[in-house]
Amino acid sequence: MTPAEEKRVRELTEEIAELKKHLTLKSAAMTNRDTSDELEKIGELLSEKNALTGLDEDAAYLYLDDGEWFREVKGFVGEDSGMHDCMGTALKIGDTVSLNGYPRLVMQDMPSQKTLLECGCKKIKDCSEMDIQDAFSCAFTVSLHSCLEDYENSLAHGMEMRL
Repeated sequence: MTPAEEKRVRELTEEIAELKKHLTLKSAAMTNRDTSDELEKIGELLSEKNALTGLDEDAAYLYLDDGEWFREVKGFVGEDSGMHDCMGTALKIGDTVSLNGYPRLVMQDMPSQKTLLECGCKKIKDCSEMDIQDAFSCAFTVSLHSCLEDYENSLAHGMEMRL
């Protein structure tokens, strides 16, 4: 890569990290359209970064939906959750812990750090082994999405609209 390409990759990495952080912290208060636009923007930036690096980087995220009003990005898989299990093991978004004998997917602030410690939760699976079924003990629907797929789908939808 040229120095200019390396600089652009660093800029893209920083912008992607900022958007991820913003979505994780603020998506509950954002409109669905704004959330979707930011997720697609991450996909667009990843697409540009992948073209420069030759890699196939993506940003998988957990999306919580109660089917009515509540929709929120609950973190990007593999990123630090800011929590730890009862053994002191740092937990990442998408790790699985045992909560009262049931597998429970770790999401941003879910379960809470207090619950993890009070219930003696231990990490049982790494996020690389994530099974979305482990989220079903949650009261809401949790689904796994891809920012690159969101971006590619928005391009395809845009082309359909023009036809």
